[in-house]
Amino acid sequence: MTMPLRLLMSIVLICELSKCFAQSRVQTMGLVVDQDIFLDWVGLPNKDQNYTMGAGFFYADTKLPHTIALKPVRIITTKLYSLEGRTENAILQTGVTGFTPRYLGDNLCDSLYYIENDRPFASLLFFSMKHQLVEPRKVISNQIVVGVIGLHIAHAVQHHIHEHHWANSTREIPDGWKYQIANDGEPTILYSNKVDHLFEFSESKTAPGSPAIGQFILSREYRVGYYTGASVGAALRFGILDRERWASYDAYQMGYANKILGSSFANELYLIASLKPNFVLYNALLMGQFRPSPFKLTFGEINHVVVEGFLGVGGTAKFCHGQKALNCVLYLSGRTPEFDLPLKRSHYWGGVQLSYSCF
Repeated sequence: MTMPLRLLMSIVLICELSKCFAQSRVQTMGLVVDQDIFLDWVGLPNKDQNYTMGAGFFYADTKLPHTIALKPVRIITTKLYSLEGRTENAILQTGVTGFTPRYLGDNLCDSLYYIENDRPFASLLFFSMKHQLVEPRKVISNQIVVGVIGLHIAHAVQHHIHEHHWANSTREIPDGWKYQIANDGEPTILYSNKVDHLFEFSESKTAPGSPAIGQFILSREYRVGYYTGASVGAALRFGILDRERWASYDAYQMGYANKILGSSFANELYLIASLKPNFVLYNALLMGQFRPSPFKLTFGEINHVVVEGFLGVGGTAKFCHGQKALNCVLYLSGRTPEFDLPLKRSHYWGGVQLSYSCF
């Protein structure tokens, strides 16, 4: 074999090996924004209360499980499950959420009734580490969330929105944040374990690359920490779907659709919906933690069964021969009343998720 031919074959071999290595890594990064202002844009009443806003960034990577950032939660996974023969994935997310009563002011003389008989102000700044064991029809997720309750980020954002009348808002300036749970800050933590099972139906289960028309996901989850309890859930995606990927939705903490592995991306257009009953033992954003708060609820004042719902439309556009993709999901979410007081109510909000994925 001549030297030029050997060199050419070496270059081809290196290119093929590098291609295989690149395809062994799947990365996704994106943004999630929840806002009750979005209800105005679709003609629904925006009452600006309860879960009023949230924003977060997430990054998923099949190489993350072996980094020091995921070591704590991966240790938990190895204690509970065998990793042999399973694909690992990991997701990092950071964000902030805000919760408010209906009355946003701080005039205690005139409005004490509206403060004492409603939920307290609350906010959470968080960072989460999620480790996943991925099988073709099953995903096991262990997650640790660390955060701070009672900072003033949500206050500053809401104050700016109301002061400048975003979306023609005429609500009062939110000055009652001084009464929020753990005002000025208190650390918090949560651990969760979740298992999702996929049931798929399609027009053709044998044709290679044929799209699925429906994916039904059943899940169960338990949580210990600032939101202690357990839940079962069901989610459905219906439309033109990538059969190598599927999604579930976590509504309790700025959830997003988890894009689960595969060899390449495909175009998608779908409806997505979920329903999740939650059994709640403790909610720090209603009941407080260790620091005193002027207004907080007792165990008997919170509802211990809360049902969450989610309805959205999404799409994925592939490019670079299916090695890269953009995904967008627009959705409406809601919860049944979280507390049992005279001003109890269900609440709703809208959201958008944008993400970029690549091999």
